Amino acid sequence: MSKLKSSLNHPLIFLMLSFLFACNPAEKRWKTVKLSDSIPTYISFIKEFPNNSYGDSAILKVEKKLYTLSLKNDSLGSFERYNEFINMYPNVQNLIDVNSRIDSILIQREKIIFLLSTESITRNETFKFYEEFVIKYPKIKNIIDADKKLEFLKQKADTVVIRGKLVNRLSSPISKANIVFYSWSDRGTYSMTVGDNGVISNPRTKSESAGDFKIFFHRSYIKEHTKFILEVNGNFLEIKMGKPVVFKIENTNRVTNIGNIISK
Repeated sequence: MSKLKSSLNHPLIFLMLSFLFACNPAEKRWKTVKLSDSIPTYISFIKEFPNNSYGDSAILKVEKKLYTLSLKNDSLGSFERYNEFINMYPNVQNLIDVNSRIDSILIQREKIIFLLSTESITRNETFKFYEEFVIKYPKIKNIIDADKKLEFLKQKADTVVIRGKLVNRLSSPISKANIVFYSWSDRGTYSMTVGDNGVISNPRTKSESAGDFKIFFHRSYIKEHTKFILEVNGNFLEIKMGKPVVFKIENTNRVTNIGNIISK
């Protein structure tokens, strides 16, 4: 017993035991953190044991999880969170190709925003969100032709679409009907555009087999008028006694759905 006590009192052995005991809290905590396998617990470990040998492993775990979330999540918040983490722990750039990761996230995010923009029914949101994204992350221009896509969205924003469905009084669809668009003024007059050949060139279309139709025209066509009437197979849609059915276009909208239209 006396020999054991004397051994423990040896300075070198004392230092070794002190080192081992000092490491135990970090090792014990690391085991718990790995079982939890969550971003908050990994970050908590990094802050609690900044110079521990498990620090790089914890950083890589967080980076991978944030990267995966950025690819899956539709919002820009996850990407911003990824960037924030990279800036907070720049050492991660020595452990993994961060630039390649960022490029992948930007490409995925651009695809989502572009798709949402093309499907927007409002004029501003057709290009505004995409434009803000390109301004905030100009690096995307080095990866894809973002300027060309933005120009496409701006042109699309000024292409007005009137949607509807043509049916008869029995609610059966009317197919292959000729439909012509005329802007309507508050004075009770409609505008007619005649080409050089003397043919009326107002926006027009034909109804499909299910009665659905779409009329496309540039926003400048309606000018100050936000109301319109429709001509079907040479006759205006009427309420009664020659009074036409007047529809309205919202100034902020790119797409207007007028629903089912009953025609004779």
